[in-house]
Amino acid sequence: MVGAFVSMFGINVASSFNAPRVLEAMARKGQMSKALTKRTKNNFPIRTFFISVALAVLIPMAFEYNMVNLITLSAMVRFLGFIVVPIAVIQFYRGKAKEDVLNADKNVLTDVVVPILSIVIVVFLLIEYNWKAQFGVANSAGQIVGVNWYAIAMMIFGFLILPLIMAWISRRERKN
Repeated sequence: MVGAFVSMFGINVASSFNAPRVLEAMARKGQMSKALTKRTKNNFPIRTFFISVALAVLIPMAFEYNMVNLITLSAMVRFLGFIVVPIAVIQFYRGKAKEDVLNADKNVLTDVVVPILSIVIVVFLLIEYNWKAQFGVANSAGQIVGVNWYAIAMMIFGFLILPLIMAWISRRERKN
């Protein structure tokens, strides 16, 4: 448990330095609203800083500052990456990139078969996962007695609503 705590603390400290700048870079590339590119007179990305702070506070609150829940949330985010990256590899193989990409040798095994196998394994692991324990409220005996609606709402907001809002704002700005 101590190792997990130290690991999560280190990850949070490290990401707190680059998260605002990553958000700003995404805004500069048109992936997020251009409003996030604004800086203070001291050249600090204040808007993206406050977004990072808000997420750093709200996400742990949603999981009641429970270390096990936060570790599980971290794993779930990794699972999302393990699905998105193979899909991107397949899209590059098919030549569906929206921007220019470097030429590279294509291989059906490494560019299609392995990514599909990866997605199948991740989906299997997600199906076998104990979702009730993660999004339930347990009593002192460890029995699930309710639903943590706040955690569910934060997951829906973070994985669905916020990306849709940011994509809509970005698309609207590109049209103007």
